[in-house]
Amino acid sequence: MSQSVYNIVIHTNEGIYDPTELETNPPVESKILIVPDIWIEKLNTSEAQKIMDACEPKGFNYSEKRQYAQMYSIVRCISDDQEWDSDGILQTVITLSHIIHPTTISYKYSAIVTRDSQENIIRVVPGPVSGPGAEAFIADNTRNWLTESEVNELKKLFADYQRNSLLRPVSTCLWYYEYCCWQKYIDIRWMLVSTALESIVHTDRHHSTKQFTVRIPKLAETVGMIILEKEAEQFYDLRSSLVHSGLGDLSTDNKQLYCLMEELLRRVIKYSIINPKFSAFLADSNQIQNAWPLRSATK
Repeated sequence: MSQSVYNIVIHTNEGIYDPTELETNPPVESKILIVPDIWIEKLNTSEAQKIMDACEPKGFNYSEKRQYAQMYSIVRCISDDQEWDSDGILQTVITLSHIIHPTTISYKYSAIVTRDSQENIIRVVPGPVSGPGAEAFIADNTRNWLTESEVNELKKLFADYQRNSLLRPVSTCLWYYEYCCWQKYIDIRWMLVSTALESIVHTDRHHSTKQFTVRIPKLAETVGMIILEKEAEQFYDLRSSLVHSGLGDLSTDNKQLYCLMEELLRRVIKYSIINPKFSAFLADSNQIQNAWPLRSATK
């Protein structure tokens, strides 16, 4: 009997209560190919429920009604002898989707799904539904889904990522950002974002604050953002305070500052994938020093 096997990751509508935004910028519903064997679509409701049921731990004489459902799913067709995402391609697609627009898509509802010749589900094996990547978080209350235009943007970004060689430090920053998405608390995310941005603009051991303060605005300008030197310095100073004593309660202004720097990191990664020359520039400390000199360094 002919069978087909898929890796499937379901993104749910858990915690989404904004009908106006859903109407203005609706989530993707039509099937869109990323590459021939990977696509995003909305599965049949009963099929999605079967997969989600299989991924949830079962109690004894206990049943809890789920208060949310599938929004859309990422699907990859695989050969029947493959393990879960054995080459990491599906993880790369999810990571790049977070670069396009932050969402909470994760491995919480991930599974290896076998279908018969009539495309009926006959077997569901849970994927990595616990451990790293099983949960993802967003830093603010922005829209928690991809639109159709963003999925098409993801398709192009994935093609560019496969075609272009993303050099260090930006290649490392891509995964720093994904680790950041797995963290619920901003104080932890703050350190990861700061470390990623530091790895880009720091070219030597001395004058660390000055390097960050002077070069972050230059980096931002390159990717179409405006960040002031005083904002860069405040972010870096708060990072130091966090390392030594913790942030405590995060003010609204500080949260906005964090979100600004997280957006910068996403834009830098995306721009580097699309423009290999920029990735090469950031990999060359001498070019950074010449293009973004520190002036009179005092720190």
